Amino acid sequence: MAQPWLLSEFYFGNMNIFCTMPDMPQVSTYHYDVKPVCHNEDDKMGLDVQNPAALDNYWKLFLVLEYCHSSLGFAMQKGLFNRGGNSSFESVLYTLLDVAKGALYLHQHQIIHGDIKPDNILLKADATSRMGWTAKISDFGMSTKLEPTASHASNHRLGTPFYCAPEVATDGHTTKASDVFSFGVVMSELCSGAPPFQKAQGDSNFEINPAFPYFPSYVPGALKDLALRCMDANISERPNFVEIVSSLQAMEESIVLAGSSGVK
Repeated sequence: MAQPWLLSEFYFGNMNIFCTMPDMPQVSTYHYDVKPVCHNEDDKMGLDVQNPAALDNYWKLFLVLEYCHSSLGFAMQKGLFNRGGNSSFESVLYTLLDVAKGALYLHQHQIIHGDIKPDNILLKADATSRMGWTAKISDFGMSTKLEPTASHASNHRLGTPFYCAPEVATDGHTTKASDVFSFGVVMSELCSGAPPFQKAQGDSNFEINPAFPYFPSYVPGALKDLALRCMDANISERPNFVEIVSSLQAMEESIVLAGSSGVK
């Protein structure tokens, strides 16, 4: 009998392994399988014959990723979010709401993503979505799993420059608020189309974009204020993703109400 959320079941030695994932559309999921590297006796000849028991331990992990059609970074390069006016704001808002829901899900499970940026946000075509796509967080190579009672992780000087929070870059101190800071950078970049960095004059390095953060006139004050709060240098002043999702949903409701009343 099929179990809810069961992705796969397989045997490895004397272990019965189940792969499961709750239905969370804003987190990019995957299925994995374990395959033996050696398929016949000839393949084993090149292995360590001095230790026959080791022949049973040569395995290769295969990941089968959920297919997504693009990344947010690529879509921004193609100008998908830079049309101006209400259409741009709606695209930005619904995409940010997807990402915020995914980050909230991670934080509820004591996971700090550690590298939220446009290239790590994937877009999947979705006919049921208002905008025609769903945004999903991906690439958990820098993620940290906190203990149930822990609030931070130390010695974590990882992340993408210009997106990672200042406390991560300077002290290696990462918290859920560090993800919030990165999300705030993405908010501003998505609104303006301008990244937080620019090519430095005279060399191949990059430097902080002096015009960042920038918010076009079509961006409501509420969204701008939320983004600036997310990027506050003071960790305690940043909202958490419960508040962020709630704020974005309130903006979403205002769009729906305006549409139902014929306001454009």
